[in-house]
Amino acid sequence: LLIVGDGDLIRGADAVVAAFASQFADAAFVAYVRTTDAVELADDGRRAAETGRWVGSWKGGKVSGVYMAAWRESRGQWLLERELYVTLQH
Repeated sequence: LLIVGDGDLIRGADAVVAAFASQFADAAFVAYVRTTDAVELADDGRRAAETGRWVGSWKGGKVSGVYMAAWRESRGQWLLERELYVTLQH
């Protein structure tokens, strides 16, 4: 699950990949940078919460805000389960 900066919900890995692919194909798109402030691990070591700030850059402007990501460990791999982005500056 991905909740994007304006509050829209995107469900499923294929839909998330398609959404990012569309933005990456935009000739004005420059980059997304996610800077982690903290990662907290669950008592059982199988889930983690990541928080931080993000910036999206396009030729001619930027947007930024805060994010939270939920991770889970499965068979020795960490998988991204959910992300929430909140746009705070345009």
